[in-house]
Amino acid sequence: MMYPSIHASIEGGTSIRNHLFFRSVAIAFVVHVAGLIGMVWGDPVWFSSKTPINLLLMWILLHLNQPKRDSTYYIFMVLAFFTGMFTEMIGVQTGILFGNYAYGKIMGPSWAGVPYLIGLNWFVTVFIAAGMARQLLEYLAPAESSIVNGSVGRLLLLPLTGAAIATIFDWIMEPAAVSLGFWTWAGDGSIPMLNYICWFGISWLLLTAGMFLGLDLRNRFSIPLLLIQSLFFLLLRLFT
Repeated sequence: MMYPSIHASIEGGTSIRNHLFFRSVAIAFVVHVAGLIGMVWGDPVWFSSKTPINLLLMWILLHLNQPKRDSTYYIFMVLAFFTGMFTEMIGVQTGILFGNYAYGKIMGPSWAGVPYLIGLNWFVTVFIAAGMARQLLEYLAPAESSIVNGSVGRLLLLPLTGAAIATIFDWIMEPAAVSLGFWTWAGDGSIPMLNYICWFGISWLLLTAGMFLGLDLRNRFSIPLLLIQSLFFLLLRLFT
């Protein structure tokens, strides 16, 4: 039998997490709607310059909604950050990865031509894509199936699905990000297929490592954030 005080504590904790989740979704929605309106019908330069604040805020909200902030979670965050930074440095300096491109000044301070926020954004994007992949696989498979919980699901299907979702998100984002001056592509400005190949491969490697470590993907904010950001960039593609 559960003691009343323990039961009340669990209910209180659940209530706090629910309030945090709904407020986080509301904040993310309002911030992106305001940004969309400002970039399309207001001052796009001013609103674009606030992108670093947006990215930091979304990371904070995602972090606060993470139910299990253990060592694995922090290890994966650091791994994703430095993997993103290192591979982007190779891309910016050599063009071997992603293609020939350069970052603008909008994204803030940089290291070897790569803004620090890009490393953080690699973590956020790959993590929320994995959260969506987990929910999708659970929806498609019976609860007792090993598709999600077995080693094949965790180490093969989930990383592949998450990497595909992350790559699709990058495809949605790229044209709008270029038009706003986040980064520019060399030549005629077209986005090379190499960019998407690298996004898929690097995301897959990161998620395979995360699943091997036992990364907890039960972050309720992942899917709303991914959907809000995807809709934001889709609408920007239409109106800019």
